[in-house]
Amino acid sequence: MSLELPPSRGDLLEITRIQRWRVRWLLNLQRYWQQLLNSPVDSHENLQLERSGFGEAPDDPRAGMSGGLAMMWNNEMDLQITSCSSHHIDAIVKQRNGKWWRYTGIYGHPEAAQKVHTWNLLRRLSSLFKLPWLCSGDFNEILDQKEKSGGLPKDPFLMMDFMDVLKECGLVDMGWRGYLFTWSNKRFGSRLIEERLDRFLCNMEWQSIFQTLKVEHINDWCSDHCPILLEAGIST
Repeated sequence: MSLELPPSRGDLLEITRIQRWRVRWLLNLQRYWQQLLNSPVDSHENLQLERSGFGEAPDDPRAGMSGGLAMMWNNEMDLQITSCSSHHIDAIVKQRNGKWWRYTGIYGHPEAAQKVHTWNLLRRLSSLFKLPWLCSGDFNEILDQKEKSGGLPKDPFLMMDFMDVLKECGLVDMGWRGYLFTWSNKRFGSRLIEERLDRFLCNMEWQSIFQTLKVEHINDWCSDHCPILLEAGIST
């Protein structure tokens, strides 16, 4: 898929490139929706798009800026959307060898009191299919104090809840290359806060499909989030 948004579109959080196929998982799309529609695409390529959460939560003051979630893929990919909400889009993907795996994009609740809904969503999704599973997004939580710089220390119980749900769901952090943090409050000096809120997760079954895996944090100082690129090569 040749659609390339300018690098300043930091609200494009995750890009998955698997061989020639790509899936894009986007957050905070409302601000850039018209630009996305007008972005140049090769004439021989047909794109598919799933949007979720647009126009929802009218009383949420952030809704006017975030504008919902979106997942984009091309027609070379045999992908079926299974469910979606204002906090997730779930899909299953058929490989050329006929086997299926699963991809889920997540937007976690930012408020501490609401995070339990994100973890319960992951638990429900985990119970629906027993497939190789790739999951990514802005989870709005960290796993270790080292994943935060500046501000007050993170509540260890919040991190423990995140760790517990990943263990229950059989998901592991896929790591990264590049700069540690994926989000900042865009302040300077002593007021700067940075965190690793965005990540790729997978279960062991999904990891066993691919020969090479690389997650890269892409530098982007034009947005509060940086894009994340996953490159994977299918095992032979």
